[in-house]
Amino acid sequence: MNQEITLEIKIADLLNNYEGMKEILIEIKKVLVEDFEIEDDAIKPEASFYDDLGLDSLDAIDLIVTMNNVFNIDVENKEIENTQTIEQLIAIVKKNLK
Repeated sequence: MNQEITLEIKIADLLNNYEGMKEILIEIKKVLVEDFEIEDDAIKPEASFYDDLGLDSLDAIDLIVTMNNVFNIDVENKEIENTQTIEQLIAIVKKNLK
């Protein structure tokens, strides 16, 4: 098995093992597909917002606002400014859910 497939399997296992993380990924995917017109198959936990998905800094701000609204949380820009991947965003959302 090559490393890329192994990594995808490990990430998928991690997501399935953490309660709520799969649901968070589903909601993030929905937002990225509907609001940012990103292809569903490009949206993977390890995908970089900038390199893989083509988002820019303004898109990142829009995404933060949308995540706050979708999940009824209050993530501040400083908390998310170094977030590079969907996996990192999932962790931030989960941490801020009450």
